[in-house]
Amino acid sequence: MTTFSRAWNSSLESVPANGNLVSQGAQRIRERAVDVRERLEVDHEFGSEAGATSNAGYHKKVTFEEQALDPSIPADTIGLYSKDVAGKTELFWKDPDGNVTQLTHLGFLRILYSNNQWTAAQHSVEYDLGTTSGNITPDLDNGQHFVVTLNGNATIQAPTNSQPGSVVLIRVIQDGIGTRTVGFSGSFTKPAGIDLTASTDPAAQDIYVLYCRGSNLWIVTGIHRDILEAV
Repeated sequence: MTTFSRAWNSSLESVPANGNLVSQGAQRIRERAVDVRERLEVDHEFGSEAGATSNAGYHKKVTFEEQALDPSIPADTIGLYSKDVAGKTELFWKDPDGNVTQLTHLGFLRILYSNNQWTAAQHSVEYDLGTTSGNITPDLDNGQHFVVTLNGNATIQAPTNSQPGSVVLIRVIQDGIGTRTVGFSGSFTKPAGIDLTASTDPAAQDIYVLYCRGSNLWIVTGIHRDILEAV
């Protein structure tokens, strides 16, 4: 909640009175400029814009006061607002036909908590980790598919920014020398009996499949070796 110099109410709007001296009116005008600025700068940038490029007037953020009920939406408009759901403030959208859509749920976009039918192909771009060796830590903010070229032995670390249930594919390429080994940190386990030894011929390629089972806990569910073999 923001604190202002003066409460904006009917009493504030009644000054300056018609009988005030001009000098008193000037003071009230200055006060009113402060009152307006204090309220606008809650969400807007204010600054010295005269004669220079400025972000004054831009939104810094958009703050929604929690509504008790879905608001009325006039024709040819849409409404974006917040409302309480089981003690949590959530974001909603409403169209003029009265259709209400809850957009967030417990800090996440609600689309992640609903059954959805996709109308086009969904892609995760293969993120290139470069040519490297040593500890390799995929960041799921860059996607869930990765490629790396090894110029030395490597150890895969637990990917960051993951959630339980995340599935990650890592395509591992041997450089022109080969013989590079691939290991995994203590955050990983594997199904019994699976051999995770990488192909080591020069330019050989393997794909590892990783599954997140909890916070910093991963399973290497398998390896697809020598994926360039002709079919």
